[in-house]
Amino acid sequence: MDIQGQYSLLQVFDLTGRAMFGSEWRGTEAIAAPVNGRDDLRESQQRIENRLLRLRQEDRRLGEEVKSNPSEAERKQIGIESAQIWEERDRLRQELNSLPEVSVSSIEDSEAFTRRTIVEKELRNAFRDRDLDLWFYPNEHLSYSELESRPHFGLSFALSIVVFPMRQNYQSRRCAALVSKANVHNWLDRFSGNEAQPGELSPAEKCRVWLRKSAKGKKQMEKAGYRSEALTKFPGLSARAFDRVWADDDTVPTAWKKSGPIG
Repeated sequence: MDIQGQYSLLQVFDLTGRAMFGSEWRGTEAIAAPVNGRDDLRESQQRIENRLLRLRQEDRRLGEEVKSNPSEAERKQIGIESAQIWEERDRLRQELNSLPEVSVSSIEDSEAFTRRTIVEKELRNAFRDRDLDLWFYPNEHLSYSELESRPHFGLSFALSIVVFPMRQNYQSRRCAALVSKANVHNWLDRFSGNEAQPGELSPAEKCRVWLRKSAKGKKQMEKAGYRSEALTKFPGLSARAFDRVWADDDTVPTAWKKSGPIG
């Protein structure tokens, strides 16, 4: 790999933040922490770990049921429940691995921390969707989407490193995280619309704000209608990006995500 043609992860984080937030960006966001918010992060981590433990226990229980010679119908139900456990497990591991790092050297600044979480989420989505290709040196190119739900995987934006899952055949568990400069420059073009203003959000974040405001009233149309309006309203927004924003728990009420009568 020619690392001269690569940006470190911290550089990508900083360039993205400046493109998204303009003059609001301070450059200290990578190490920002919420004021008096460390306990909240620890509670989130503990909540996820506790749920993962319960899922492991449920999975073991299903394994014992398989050994008890179940009927065909029971075996089918066990398979459905097992698939649901694995799906939730992967989602929770992804959530756990995406929690922001906060250390004793972090700077307490709630506004900077909010900008940090927005940019980190934007970049993780870009790595997941392959809008940006993340390279791990010297382990070369691996799929971020395949790694993010594995236990003990970590991505440090501040240190520009990736920590790989344990018990895997990697050259090193810790590697530099890099992105092609050309890839980054092309990707950053999405934030430079003709009417862009300092501090303007990405199309996906604009859509999120719009949906949250809409959710304060009654549901006016089905998801497809909101998607169609959003794609027109926010140039650069893809249907896949809309679906991802819609699926987030903090965007629209759960009831909106169920098909049925409007009102």
